[in-house]
Amino acid sequence: MTSPLLQVENLDVRYGETRALVDVSVALGAREVVALVGANGAGKSSLLNALLGLVPQAGGAIALAGKRIETLPTRERIASGLALSPEGRRVFPDLSVEENLDLGDLGGDPAARRERRETVNSWFPRLRERRQQLAGTLSGGEQQMLAIGRALMARPRVLMLDEPTLGLAPLIVQEIAAFIRHIRSTGVSVLLAEQNAEMALSVADRAYVLQNGEVVMHGGARELAAHPDVRAAYLGL
Repeated sequence: MTSPLLQVENLDVRYGETRALVDVSVALGAREVVALVGANGAGKSSLLNALLGLVPQAGGAIALAGKRIETLPTRERIASGLALSPEGRRVFPDLSVEENLDLGDLGGDPAARRERRETVNSWFPRLRERRQQLAGTLSGGEQQMLAIGRALMARPRVLMLDEPTLGLAPLIVQEIAAFIRHIRSTGVSVLLAEQNAEMALSVADRAYVLQNGEVVMHGGARELAAHPDVRAAYLGL
C-alpha cells in the first residue's frame, strides 16, 4: 500500500489519568477492509471516536487522502469523507426509518438526498419496506442496517463500523459480513472494529490487534487468523 487513504500516526487518547490509546498507528488503503480486533476495552471504540473527533486526542496525527484532519471539528471530518456507524446503533427510536436516514445527509439538496436514500435502500431493501416505521420498533438487525445506512448517507470514502454484529443472530452476522464485502466493491474503504474476530478476519484484507490501548500485532488478515496467539485469544482455538 503506497499511499494510504487514511493514515493514523502515534495517536494518544486519555480519559483523565487513563490512557485509552497509546501511540497507535493504523493505515487504511483505498478499497480496503481493515479490522481492529481486540477484547472489550482494548481501545477499538476510542480509536474510531477519536478519528471522528468525538473524543479529544492527546497526541498524534490523522490524515485523510493526504490532508491532515485532526484539528477539524466532527462535521468537517464527515464532510471530508469519514462516517461512523456507532456501537449500540444509536438510532432515534421515535423517528421513522426515512427520517433517521436523512439525518446522515449533510447536504442541503433534497433531490440529491432522495437519490442517496434510494441507493442506501437498494443495499438494504428491508429499510425501504419499513421506511415509515418508527426505528424503535425495528429488530436489532434492522436497526444495525439503519445505523450503517445512516452513515452511508454522508457518501463516505471511509466507513467506520463499531461492533456491527454485537448481539445479532448468526444469520444477520452473515448478512453484515456480505454487505461489508459489497460496499468495498463500490469503492468505499471500511475500518471495522469488532469483537467477533472470526467474522472480522474473514472479511478484512488486513488487521490490527489492540490490547490495553496499544497495537500489539498487525498484518494480513489470513496471516493473523492463522497465528497461534490470535487463534487462542480471539478465535477460541
